Amino acid sequence: MNYKTFVFALLVGAIFLYGCSSKENKNKTTSNLEFGTENTQFRNTETKNQSPYTMFGDSSFVLMTGKEREGKHSLKIENKNIAKIELDLYLGRVRTFDKSGNVVAEIFLSTNNLARFLSIDRLAHKYPDLNPYNFVANNPIRNIDPNGDSIVVTNARARKAS
Repeated sequence: MNYKTFVFALLVGAIFLYGCSSKENKNKTTSNLEFGTENTQFRNTETKNQSPYTMFGDSSFVLMTGKEREGKHSLKIENKNIAKIELDLYLGRVRTFDKSGNVVAEIFLSTNNLARFLSIDRLAHKYPDLNPYNFVANNPIRNIDPNGDSIVVTNARARKAS
């Protein structure tokens, strides 16, 4: 048995044993890790038949810092009037602060400005081997989709030559 086969067998065994663990432990906090000043919690969130590996005991691991849990991202800038820009992804809000910490402007993003997939592609049945959320078969350099209904290969001549 070579090294790669041994590592693969060990990995499959570990996945199987993890999947056989008790269900009540999958949603509780398993350990607390500290990185600098923020507490980071390591949680298992159970996936309900969303993964093709669920039959082997697959569960998603979520490792988030406090900043990621808040959903707020800020950028400090050097300007005369504005010192910080803050983006709140949960509320869809952008705020600018002056140097004393007061809010200068607050803008709420409309649903047109938020980048979210709210539904799958209506023509996903045409390409069953592709993810329904992809664009031009995940190859925007070679393929285009001029009307939003089909994938067009742009350099077919170069592909035939190779």
